[in-house]
Amino acid sequence: MTVLPLRVGVVWLQRRFLVGEDARGALNVGVALAPTLIFTLVLATILREHYSIPDSWYGGLLVYAALSTFLPTLVLAKPFDIDLVLPERAGAHAAPAAAAAAADGDAAPAEITPPAPPDR
Repeated sequence: MTVLPLRVGVVWLQRRFLVGEDARGALNVGVALAPTLIFTLVLATILREHYSIPDSWYGGLLVYAALSTFLPTLVLAKPFDIDLVLPERAGAHAAPAAAAAAADGDAAPAEITPPAPPDR
C-alpha cells in the first residue's frame, strides 16, 4: 500500500525536474501511470503464489511492469506545438517580418492570401 504513493511521487519528481513540466501535469501523469504498475505486480504475485510460475517468468513480469510504466513517461515528455498562421492572424505575423525585411534593406514579403472557398 505504501508503494503507490511512492510510485506517484517518483514519477512526479521525474516529470517536474527532468522534463520541466508543471506540478499539475506531472501529477496527472504520475497518477495515470500508477494502475499499470500495480495491476502488473498484483497479477505477477498471484501467478507466482497460486500457480507456481517459474522465477524467470516472474522476473519477466517485473521487468515488463517497470518498462511499461517507465516508457510512457518518455513518450509523454513534451507535447509538440505547431503555431498555425490563420488568415485573421496573418497580418500580425506579416507586419514584424516586413519591418525586419525593411530594416535589412530587403523588399517586404508578399502577403499570403487564403484560397477562395469553392462554389456551391
